Amino acid sequence: MATIFHQRTIMHPLLRNLMMAIPSLGTRRGYSRIPQSPEIPLLGSPQHGVNSLLRLPPHILETILMLLPLPSRACLVLTCHTLYRAYKLIIRDPQLRFPRLLANRNSYISSSNPGVPRNILLHQLQNHHWAYCSGCLKLHPWNEMEDMDYHTARGELPDARLRHLCNARAGIVDLCPCISLTARDKFRLVRYLAGTAEDKDRHHYPIEMDERFKLRRTLDGERCLVHRCEIRDHPHVWIRLEVALYLCPIHNGIMSLYASTAYYVDLWSPARPDAMVPYFACPHRSLLYFAFSKTSRRTSCLFCNSWFTETGKHRFRDEGRNIRVLRNLGGLQWPPDKQWRKQRRHRAKISYDSYWKDDTWFWEWSRV
Repeated sequence: MATIFHQRTIMHPLLRNLMMAIPSLGTRRGYSRIPQSPEIPLLGSPQHGVNSLLRLPPHILETILMLLPLPSRACLVLTCHTLYRAYKLIIRDPQLRFPRLLANRNSYISSSNPGVPRNILLHQLQNHHWAYCSGCLKLHPWNEMEDMDYHTARGELPDARLRHLCNARAGIVDLCPCISLTARDKFRLVRYLAGTAEDKDRHHYPIEMDERFKLRRTLDGERCLVHRCEIRDHPHVWIRLEVALYLCPIHNGIMSLYASTAYYVDLWSPARPDAMVPYFACPHRSLLYFAFSKTSRRTSCLFCNSWFTETGKHRFRDEGRNIRVLRNLGGLQWPPDKQWRKQRRHRAKISYDSYWKDDTWFWEWSRV
């Protein structure tokens, strides 16, 4: 930890000096500070009179970028359209991607640990408008954060930036290796399913362009988003799954967003292993423990009320199971309600440490 912050204190002055060079020269001569041309002029060419940094020889600029740690390198690239167009592969580095827990199975990069490169980048991108939320692992407006002092001195940020939570305490819900939802993601899906999508949804986050989802209709003619994927890297099983997201009334006409997931589970070997790496269908219960239980055919999670139902066995293979898991992701009103919070991923380190641990005791589900 000390090493991480030591690196940051060394690199920050260098990054600040580079950024101070950007608004020079060109802005005094009538040029735009950020070039808007879709064409990328060669670095070091006369067209790069916009700022002194871009007038450096290409090999020197490359050397500067390589000396910076990844988060500071990404910050520098984001200061200028031309730099971004030339070095946008830096922003696409896998270490800066939003962490999907069921895909990477890595509790370290899927948490708010301050040493994770993505979290370091988000801390560095904070300003007087945007703040890092350690629950959602994204930036939020400062007025959405808890117990913040907005009357800070000029040029300073509010204190205690490393442990902020948004006032909604929204967190992240993991549905499959491809889909991890923040609360804003959820309400974007809700607006689309309800047919009330806003202009910003269609402009910035068009569901129609999201290749993960296919639009279907329920028996009642309502919209339903379907996603299919496979899990082939698990050491003990092969899982095919289909997630259906839809709106459904629960009581007195109050609507909730539901995720109904059909799992088709196959063991890699006929004999069930003595210890099995779990695969969590909800934040609290492993799908595999239920799949190979000899007694339960229908049960619910005691913590989040998700329902597990065995819908059948494979016709020719006794070690295969078909299971449906129904999860209530909460109502349609902001802020996210208690039901959403029950479904979000764990944040405590002690929970992460045991989340993917092999267990020699297969949970015998007893609640029917």
